[in-house]
Amino acid sequence: MNRRTFIKAATVAAVAASPARLDAQAPTRRRIKVGLLGCAHSQFDRALGIVTNSTWQPNAHAHRSFEVLGERGTAVLRPIEPPTLVLDLTRVAGPYTAGSQTIQLPDYQRYVGDFAELAAAVRGAKLLSATLDEELLVQEWLLRACEMI
Repeated sequence: MNRRTFIKAATVAAVAASPARLDAQAPTRRRIKVGLLGCAHSQFDRALGIVTNSTWQPNAHAHRSFEVLGERGTAVLRPIEPPTLVLDLTRVAGPYTAGSQTIQLPDYQRYVGDFAELAAAVRGAKLLSATLDEELLVQEWLLRACEMI
């Protein structure tokens, strides 16, 4: 599993947790802003999405992470570059054993895969991995979290 696949799968799982669009969920969203520290969350029928940020954190690249927490375990990608994925599962899931384990991921160079995918889409060789509806949902959530809409 590569970083991009992990992030997309987790995002799709979070969005699929609720059949309602984000705009129907807006009243349950809260935003806390203290200086340059920010936190936003969105409640879904069966999930909670949380995004935190601090531009004050020194050497933040080592602390950047993507975390998925669930009833049967957690998946933590930290740091994002170079990628280290730790799974901690309550029971066996596919090829992964119960307990904590580090999953080896291939080296990742930011944007290289994104530009290769874009070039292939422009040439008509393949479709983009994210649909326009998925892109719109992400941008809409971001604007709502920033209280711009």
